[in-house]
Amino acid sequence: SKKKKSQTLWNKAKLAGNLVNTIDDEFVAGMSSNGQCLFVHYNQYSGFEDINKSMRINGLFRELDNLGAKINSTYKEEGACYSKSGDTLFFASNHSGGYGGFDLYYSLKIPGGEWGTPINMGVNINTAADENYPNIDPNSSLLYFASKGHGSIGGYDLFYTSWNLEQNEWNSPANLGYPINNTYDNKTISFTESPRYAYISSIMKKGKGSFDIYKAVFLDREADYLIVTGNVFVKNFNNQIPFNKFDNPISISVYKDDELFGIYAFNRKRNTFILALGPGTYYLEIEADTFKPVKKKFTIKENHYRNKKRKINIFLEPD
Repeated sequence: SKKKKSQTLWNKAKLAGNLVNTIDDEFVAGMSSNGQCLFVHYNQYSGFEDINKSMRINGLFRELDNLGAKINSTYKEEGACYSKSGDTLFFASNHSGGYGGFDLYYSLKIPGGEWGTPINMGVNINTAADENYPNIDPNSSLLYFASKGHGSIGGYDLFYTSWNLEQNEWNSPANLGYPINNTYDNKTISFTESPRYAYISSIMKKGKGSFDIYKAVFLDREADYLIVTGNVFVKNFNNQIPFNKFDNPISISVYKDDELFGIYAFNRKRNTFILALGPGTYYLEIEADTFKPVKKKFTIKENHYRNKKRKINIFLEPD
């Protein structure tokens, strides 16, 4: 499914095409941050679950390409992702020699474009339980993954970690906590270009049934600002006179959560004011000498798209 920058709703989902879909069950193992590489694994009748990739060319996903014997084995391989540079592959496998169940591994791309021998990501990441579905945050160096270990609150939980340059090892993972994690399996998280927003798959009471896709908002991360512009007019019977035709002093204030958020300037030459605001509910208050004060409530939703502009016109009446 796609969503244009000028839209807040997603288009109807479409099949990835018959070059990806087969008579077997297909699962998304991961996707590159630019959306051009899709990782797929199958529940095959043969018992093998390999990771394959499909490149998106001219909007269509092309023939699947097996990642090769260095990555895929006679055991099961599932979740996968690239590093931001594309020269490292992170993936999950339950082949022998690990710490138990599915472990996370990484493989470096060698000259010629093939993948090198996988290396276990170590005891700080892997446990005797399952670790799966790695995903690199495109906005930082954080690695997100799902684990049944590390004291999860139920089944798979989502965790994050980062590389410690001084210790030359991965830091101890931190649980993303409730409400991202719940008592069901929480396996996948994918961040947008903004670190404030991510998409997760989860089972919730308000869902449509079984696993649904949700948008998660991280309130501790800065939101994109929306530019609000406005003009001020004076009502004069059926006419609207630009306020800059008058010499009256004017004040423009914005309130949020019953507190003053900011005082903004009025550009008398252009008869405009400009506000830069994040998501939330605000009250715009305009006061001008010899005119009735105007108080206008408006809300900027979390799903506003980046660089969008919104216009609010104010109409004053003589006091």
